[in-house]
Amino acid sequence: MKNAKGFTLIELMVTVAIVIILATIALPSWTKLIQDNSIASAVNQVQSIYQLTRSEALKRNEDITLTSSNNMRTWTLSNDVSGASSTIKTITLSTEQVAVTSGDGSTDEISITVRGSGFAENKSLAFNWEDEYRCLVVYSSGQTKISSESGDCV
Repeated sequence: MKNAKGFTLIELMVTVAIVIILATIALPSWTKLIQDNSIASAVNQVQSIYQLTRSEALKRNEDITLTSSNNMRTWTLSNDVSGASSTIKTITLSTEQVAVTSGDGSTDEISITVRGSGFAENKSLAFNWEDEYRCLVVYSSGQTKISSESGDCV
């Protein structure tokens, strides 16, 4: 009798069954990780352009406005020069699955003006995707806070 090399059909079937069981266990965790990272990315992008807005206001010593558009997917920072708005920078959020609303639940577009002194108006933004949640709060001092507590976004 010759020496057989390779795997038997039963060994392959057991291996496939183990892989399927492990994938079934890991899939919910993987989905949650994707949601969490997408929300974190959206919050960080908006916080980053807000910080750029504040930096530009301090550097130029004039009011700079951060405005959302396109269902809060596009954010533009601009200043008024002799009554005409001048765009400094525009970003579009990299994820479309994340819903962005104002802290009061409104889906209206948001505008945040940062004064030349660095002070801003109090605003909050909620970022949601299914059961994942983040809140970006802008304080009048110009500072920001990211929170995962729903009560912080009121």
